[in-house]
Amino acid sequence: MLKHLAFLHPLVHKFGMSDKPIKAVAKKLSIIIPAAELSTLGNEWKLYMSKDISDTWYIANGDRTHIEEISYQWIDCYWSMVLAMKNTQGELKYKTLTKVVQTSLTLSHGHPDVE
Repeated sequence: MLKHLAFLHPLVHKFGMSDKPIKAVAKKLSIIIPAAELSTLGNEWKLYMSKDISDTWYIANGDRTHIEEISYQWIDCYWSMVLAMKNTQGELKYKTLTKVVQTSLTLSHGHPDVE
């Protein structure tokens, strides 16, 4: 499942990615995302991929011509801005995508000792 979490990286938006990785994660999170919502998730992902998002949302500072000098924003800050986007009716644009992203960001990436 970890390989599919690459969809969380902000640069995925810039270079494009199909909805297969996010749907694979959503299937593993079937308690949170029912199978009936997978098509909605795919549609929201395509909408997200079509949005023009400024690189200031994920690049904190640095010379953009020298990749080793770039300082990136925290991934949760980037996604909080994306998920706060609203449609023309003033409603959140990515309701299903929000569930998958927020759940994915809470997954532990460490191996804590048992106490």
